[in-house]
Amino acid sequence: MKQLAPFALALGLLLAFSLRQPAAQSAPEIPINTLEDLGKLEKKIQEVVAKTRAAVVGIRMGGSSGSGSFISADGWVCSCGHVTETNPGTKCTVIAYGGESFDGVVYGSDMAMDYGVIKVDTKGKKVAFVELGDSDKVKNGQWLIAMGHPLGVEKNRDGVVRAGRVLAAKNRQGFITMDAPVIHGDSGGPVVDLGGKQVA
Repeated sequence: MKQLAPFALALGLLLAFSLRQPAAQSAPEIPINTLEDLGKLEKKIQEVVAKTRAAVVGIRMGGSSGSGSFISADGWVCSCGHVTETNPGTKCTVIAYGGESFDGVVYGSDMAMDYGVIKVDTKGKKVAFVELGDSDKVKNGQWLIAMGHPLGVEKNRDGVVRAGRVLAAKNRQGFITMDAPVIHGDSGGPVVDLGGKQVA
């Protein structure tokens, strides 16, 4: 029960933080019927990436690594539970956009939802973050953008960007399935819609 307390606290903080945000608007849809439409989609993806990429982080947990994203200016990070699958209080290293490193502490993980929360000591610095969206509003066929650090963080390489369409808004496990390729190290990285909101 003691181990769940920090995670419950972190989850409560995240819920309170998300309730302070303006209501998430639906991501703009771009129909793809012509070559011109593809150009519009490419431009929109570039705009969203320019707005959100600085929030993507790499996470080093002992000998393993994964990805995540800042979801608040004071250093809360969300990732996958299988990336942060350790006891609350476990220390880790978070590598931010541009290669800056921060000390982080795992607050908890929910393996059923594959969700983990880390708090970074930013030493008072405000960090770039991505706003949380509503995954329940994601639809089949919708374009999403996945970002992360495939095969781990590399020097002079920020979060790698992939775009794809939603194949299943909710699969058997309740997760979003999309056709953007992700590999080892990408786990926990943000998936954002064309409105720049994180939905997975």
